[in-house]
Amino acid sequence: MPSCKSSSGDIAPAPQEIHLTDHLAIREDSIADATAALSKLHTFQPLQDFRLQNKTGVYWLTAPLPDITGPVETSVISFSNLTYVDLYIYKGGRCILHKKAGAFRKESELARGDGRFWFSLPSNLRVDSCTLLLKVEHTKHYIPRFDFVIQDGYDFFRQQQKDDAMELRLQGVLWIFVLYTLLCWFATRNRTYGWLLLTIVAVTFYNLCPSGYFIKWFFPEAPAVGWLFNIHFVHLGMAGLYMLTIDFWRIRVQAPRLYLACMIAVGFVALFSVISFCINFFTGNFALMNYLNLWSYVAHIGFAAVVIWKLWPRLDPTQKYLAYGIWMFVASCIFVSVRILVLKEQAFVNITYMSSIMIISIFFMVFAGLAKSQQRAEKERQLALEKLNRLQEYQNTLLEDKVKQQTAELNTNNIRLTRQNRALAERNEKIAILINELNHRVKNNLQLLYSLISLQLPGIKDHASREVLTSNINRIKAMILVNRRFFHLEELQLVNLGDLTKELAANIKQIYSTQRTVLIRTDFDEGIQLDSRKALYFSLVVSELLTNSFKYAFNHAATGLIHISAIKMNDVIVCRYADNGTGPQQPNANSSSLGLSLVKDLVRQMNGQISEFTAPGLVYELTFPFGS
Repeated sequence: MPSCKSSSGDIAPAPQEIHLTDHLAIREDSIADATAALSKLHTFQPLQDFRLQNKTGVYWLTAPLPDITGPVETSVISFSNLTYVDLYIYKGGRCILHKKAGAFRKESELARGDGRFWFSLPSNLRVDSCTLLLKVEHTKHYIPRFDFVIQDGYDFFRQQQKDDAMELRLQGVLWIFVLYTLLCWFATRNRTYGWLLLTIVAVTFYNLCPSGYFIKWFFPEAPAVGWLFNIHFVHLGMAGLYMLTIDFWRIRVQAPRLYLACMIAVGFVALFSVISFCINFFTGNFALMNYLNLWSYVAHIGFAAVVIWKLWPRLDPTQKYLAYGIWMFVASCIFVSVRILVLKEQAFVNITYMSSIMIISIFFMVFAGLAKSQQRAEKERQLALEKLNRLQEYQNTLLEDKVKQQTAELNTNNIRLTRQNRALAERNEKIAILINELNHRVKNNLQLLYSLISLQLPGIKDHASREVLTSNINRIKAMILVNRRFFHLEELQLVNLGDLTKELAANIKQIYSTQRTVLIRTDFDEGIQLDSRKALYFSLVVSELLTNSFKYAFNHAATGLIHISAIKMNDVIVCRYADNGTGPQQPNANSSSLGLSLVKDLVRQMNGQISEFTAPGLVYELTFPFGS
């Protein structure tokens, strides 16, 4: 292809727009491999007489520039919707200008001052003997419209600026709505605002696609990919509108079956979104995709009518605002659908204005309903708060009366308890006096009995009688010790077993003072204490065993040894009594004696057990519970 350079000259002046349809001749490049130079050699036929055969074919159009009365100075050739357009200007068989445009053109392929749907012609271009050559390829599977227009550049860009300003105003309003809805959702966490936000964002991004901003910002070098998102923003907005309706009208609670149908409709939208993507991505047949979605809108419109008809009697005045917005959406869908059926692809030229106005209207309707709903909720909240305050005051009154009543009852009970405590204190004082008196009498009687027997003992010559009196003296002494220890305690509760045993052993050793040496060792765990009853029983048992050892165990031993130990195991006390004496002199002699019979009886009263064995000498093992 020859290099394209500009030459000087002027285009013939004319103030108005000129449609090139009447001036263009056309031919189809069936194999799509002709160059601009070769295509000039083929035969062209007038565009009005040409019958289009292939929607996605490559077409060459030409027109002699001197026959076109164009504007002066800078001129612009514009068109709509075509995906790929190459412009060539030939003069004297040489290409002096080559430019590229089209909906799917990369931004890097566009010349400075050009857009995807227009070419800027240089002001110094001489139109004499110049030929305009256009290569067109439309890949969306729509019938291509060769609606080329040439007009003055100043007028074109002024109109373009006005259109852009209007579109930016609408976009600005939408983005303000997006920000406002986002703040409302963030402040309230209300799902209704969330679904409304999704709907507005989807429609806002849908408007950015046809206007070119979405592709310019995100896909400047892949515009065909950017066009894939167009229909998906529509589907996302529809899904958001469905969820907004479900949440705002509480369909899940009011009509569960209808809620299930709505969720199926949302799934239907998602399914169509996937199908649309597959069609566009794999076939590029945007026309088929749009027609399928167009007929799906009929189903959505019918379903919307059924939902409103079913729920209208249950809607409160605030919820009906959304119904008005849905009717406006339905009316817009019908209008757009009719335009698409009549104008085909040309219907998408000004669709951003309609979608923006539609979503702004729905926004006002929904926010009016939300505002009314919030006012109503605030009024109900105030009424509920007042009722709650009255109830709280009533409860406080009841509580105060209850507190006063309970306080009076407590005061009465306190007075009664004070009187009872005073009476119990007086009674305890009397009992303590009686117990002390009884203790003194018991102690005096025991001491008197002990003294009388002790005085009679030296005068007794009979050995058997003397032993009986000695045993009785030991038993009485054990009782005296327990009584004394028990009543010397402040708390009058427990007796230390180790101290009691040591004192008892020392006393009996003194009574049975002999020429033989007898050692008594005691080994008790610390903290072993018994109540008075068990302490008395235990002291009598130990007294009997000590008496038995002193009387019979050491007749043939030079030195006697008695070992008394006690340990506490869980709730049981194990006491071991052992001497190194000669053991029993005859079978069952000890068992038949009065002392050992008394021991066994005392152990039984303690709920315990006693075992006897020799190792050498006599060993007794006493086991009894620690508690009561």
